[in-house]
Amino acid sequence: MSKNVHIIGAGLLGGSIALALAEAGWLVSLEDANSQLTEASLAKLSMKNVARSKEEVDVVIVAVPISTNKLAISNALNLYPNATVIDIASVKTKSLPDVDMKINRIERFVSTHPFAGKELQGAENASVDLFKDRVWAICDGPYLSNTSKSIAEAIIRDCGSVAIDVDLSEHDEIVGLTSHLPQILSTLLSRELTQLSENDLLLSGNGLRDMTRLASSSADLWSEIVVNNSQNIILFLERLEKSLNSFKSDVEKANFEQIKRYFVEGKLQRHKIPGKHGDPSKVYSRIEVQILDEPGELARIFSIAHASNVNIEDVRINHALGRNIAILEIYIFPEVAVNFAETLKREGCSVRSNVTQSDL
Repeated sequence: MSKNVHIIGAGLLGGSIALALAEAGWLVSLEDANSQLTEASLAKLSMKNVARSKEEVDVVIVAVPISTNKLAISNALNLYPNATVIDIASVKTKSLPDVDMKINRIERFVSTHPFAGKELQGAENASVDLFKDRVWAICDGPYLSNTSKSIAEAIIRDCGSVAIDVDLSEHDEIVGLTSHLPQILSTLLSRELTQLSENDLLLSGNGLRDMTRLASSSADLWSEIVVNNSQNIILFLERLEKSLNSFKSDVEKANFEQIKRYFVEGKLQRHKIPGKHGDPSKVYSRIEVQILDEPGELARIFSIAHASNVNIEDVRINHALGRNIAILEIYIFPEVAVNFAETLKREGCSVRSNVTQSDL
């Protein structure tokens, strides 16, 4: 294979794939239904289309909106007779070609879904490392050939992602719960903030920020996702509605033990979410350090950790209201936490509290 790839769709994802594959040595060409957008995207990406015939193209990647995905796949299979065609749509049920398409064409098709993106859309926000170290699902369907799958795996690897296999028939149900429902809940919670004044919102913390972060996502993109995965989303909303009604009933009855059960079960289920590097979720020790909001403060803490041979597993920064300081939360393994806290104090750092244990 000569590594000729053609990308249909010149937005954030298509542009980012183009950058990653060009860096990995692929000969890349890019197109969009809007020819002006194609030229603008090429300019923003500092790329030029590689000229070649349709017969010379080895791989076509379809990176278009869900509503046009099915047609774009079918057209690509017809127009590029020797190419493996790969789509990256986030919803599959309504956006894939019919299985009864001529077998020599459908066997050249691979349906995939990269779990990467940004709140900001468009090729101007594309980046070469958007997919680096991200999960990229390959959907095992009734027509997937070993040859086409191997080519898709090569594309995913060259974009820096980790390929995992997902049953095509289960994909939309899984992401309905793991991806689409969190987005909807974040959006609906954020919408409730219309009741509060700016002064009211001063009584908010990281919980509200964490829960509403996804609400900044593209309204057009997510409206399309919801419409195309409506069957699964409705199912999960109905389940959630039942759970909320049960919780509401227990609150009305002031049923402490039943209310507590929701929190205990929720915490238990959260531990199933993969942690660092995809490993099982771990409990870390948390150290809170007050730092100035100025250059060099983080470097000072990290240098102390390096000198102490302590690996910082994660960090979070909470900025103080009305003061030029922040609280740095440092997450490390419990067995080194107490000694490292003492080291920080000896180095003149303001350790704000005792070492506590925390889930990430």
